[in-house]
Amino acid sequence: MTTPVIIGCSAPSRRSSYDVSDSHYEARPVSGRDSLGAGDSELEKLRRERISSLFLIERYKLYITYAVVFGLSGIVFAVCMGAWKIMEREPSLREMRSRMLETPEEGPRICSSAYPSLHERDKPETLVGKRLHLSPFIAAGRLDEATEAARVTSIMQTEVSYSGFLTVNQTTGANLFFWFFVAKETRESQMT
Repeated sequence: MTTPVIIGCSAPSRRSSYDVSDSHYEARPVSGRDSLGAGDSELEKLRRERISSLFLIERYKLYITYAVVFGLSGIVFAVCMGAWKIMEREPSLREMRSRMLETPEEGPRICSSAYPSLHERDKPETLVGKRLHLSPFIAAGRLDEATEAARVTSIMQTEVSYSGFLTVNQTTGANLFFWFFVAKETRESQMT
């Protein structure tokens, strides 16, 4: 009679220990070897170590398989995202117009470059502030007061800028809006 030997394992055990001392093979006496005693326990110890190492190998194979599958899934996802970003295109004017007409409650910001006449002419004063007309200040000779009133303090506070309206045609009342940024360098410092 021969001793049964485990050749391979189909699935690793989920136990934290790979001790096989509770195996049903342990209780069977080996015929013809009962008298060996110490040698038999050495063989049994080697058999347990072999089985334990097989379970451990199967466990590591499973971990490596999971790592490869998740790694490949990540690579495929990254490639798909890159391809999607490359395939993205700007909508045509016709598409922007149809999209704007389909959503009338949405503001004209979608097609502002294609249809500049869609902008609201009069913005509410709470949103943009009171208009500053500088022509009366200049005509009266109050240049310091006009300079102080035109200084922009709420936008880009690190840069010095001035903004306002100048009257360009007295008969029609046409005004020109300007936003002036002070040069960081003078002409003399640029030449050196």
